[in-house]
Amino acid sequence: MQMHMQRETMTRAVIAARVYAMTTTVLFGAGVIFVLSVSGVRAHAALGILAVALASLLFAAPAAWMLAPRLRARLWRRGTARYYAARLIHAART
Repeated sequence: MQMHMQRETMTRAVIAARVYAMTTTVLFGAGVIFVLSVSGVRAHAALGILAVALASLLFAAPAAWMLAPRLRARLWRRGTARYYAARLIHAART
């Protein structure tokens, strides 16, 4: 049992490490859009972008850790395959 848990944790860590860069990029992009679109914050854009960069680096790690098991699951929710199959069939008929 102990070896199984270590393997699961190692797999999750590897997936999270690969997702970390993408998560950081998305968070940074959303933050920069916010900083540059709000006129009150835009006046202090240099400090705002620095804060966004640090925050994206900080918050991307837990976000990537939470996303990792979902990326490993073949079907995230029960019945998802049937839902998408029904949508494809419906789209093909119309």
